[in-house]
Amino acid sequence: MEQVVTTSATVADTAEEKFLHYYDRFMPNLKYIMQNALSSDYRMLRGKTIECISLIGLAVGKEKVSVILQSTLVSIFSTDISA
Repeated sequence: MEQVVTTSATVADTAEEKFLHYYDRFMPNLKYIMQNALSSDYRMLRGKTIECISLIGLAVGKEKVSVILQSTLVSIFSTDISA
């Protein structure tokens, strides 16, 4: 799963503003990962997902990503990272 997220990040980074067309298909899934991959077994996946969200945000611009980013950040910082 980490490889899929990393590949998605690479595609978004390469496609830049052209990735905007695919944004609405990818971001809900990345948000789902952040909200549900909570055990320590998924630390790497969560880290790769944060990286992917960041690269997609850079690709599509802050106006588009800001809507989902706020709730995603809440999910990131409300998770017990010591688990």
